[in-house]
Amino acid sequence: MIGLRNITIGFAAGAVGGLAWYAGIWILIQVGLIPGQMAGTLLAKSLLYKQMIWGGVWGILLAVPVLDRMWWLKGFIIGCVATAAAVFYFAAGAAWPAQRIAIAVLLNGVFWGFGAGFWYWLATSGNRR
Repeated sequence: MIGLRNITIGFAAGAVGGLAWYAGIWILIQVGLIPGQMAGTLLAKSLLYKQMIWGGVWGILLAVPVLDRMWWLKGFIIGCVATAAAVFYFAAGAAWPAQRIAIAVLLNGVFWGFGAGFWYWLATSGNRR
């Protein structure tokens, strides 16, 4: 059964994943995968706050008791579901080139997913003994 404690930890883990997502933006700008002219827009504090809140909302799914031992896979899957929601629902009708989708999967699946999944696993690992 999903308890309020696990839902709260999931939200917090998702917010930490939002920080990891933001760090991923900075890394991808430094590496050159994201053009430098977009840096000002992508590194705005308002985007950080938005990602932490939405990351927290998506992080609630971490409380679902499936794939608990494979936190990295669970986080990656939830991040990819968030990417699919962004591409097909929230930005319906907008053109998403393949490169932009790949970067979104990298940011949401890898940076957010691993960050949020690891934080959730770390915060709840005491419950599994």
